[in-house]
Amino acid sequence: MENIAFFTGSFDPITNGHLDIIERAAKMFDKVVVGVFDNPNKKYWWKSWERKQLILENCKNLENVEVEFFTNELVMTAAKKINASFIIKGLRNSIDYEYEKGPATVHLMQANIETIYLNTRPENEYISSSLVKELALFGGEFKNYVPKNVASKISLKIKDIKNEKN
Repeated sequence: MENIAFFTGSFDPITNGHLDIIERAAKMFDKVVVGVFDNPNKKYWWKSWERKQLILENCKNLENVEVEFFTNELVMTAAKKINASFIIKGLRNSIDYEYEKGPATVHLMQANIETIYLNTRPENEYISSSLVKELALFGGEFKNYVPKNVASKISLKIKDIKNEKN
């Protein structure tokens, strides 16, 4: 039986911190499925299929990593659908842990799916997709926090946003 792990997020955009967690999880499990989810409470810069494509481009060297997007589904429902035994969560700080503790308990109680926490590396501790977008939007340095192809996409998006305002 394969040990399948499920790493979920909106990945708008994928950051070096996300990629680090994916790479480390790929060493621990037979298969890692990266689940791209849409949260109705968030405003996205890219469509699901675009986010999926960016992840695929950055994980092409990881043979046991697959990327799928899910809409209108609970994480535990999607995890069961792909036969995942584990959900992977990257933790930057105690706030992340407190936020993830509730869903992890529900996933275990209702679907018998364990949550595995991986601490981020110190250099990724303060990186988030929201921070990257904010830095980019207001002219800050963001390129060290994302892969090169993602940085290029962000630069194009900023141009589009600025053109829309004019």
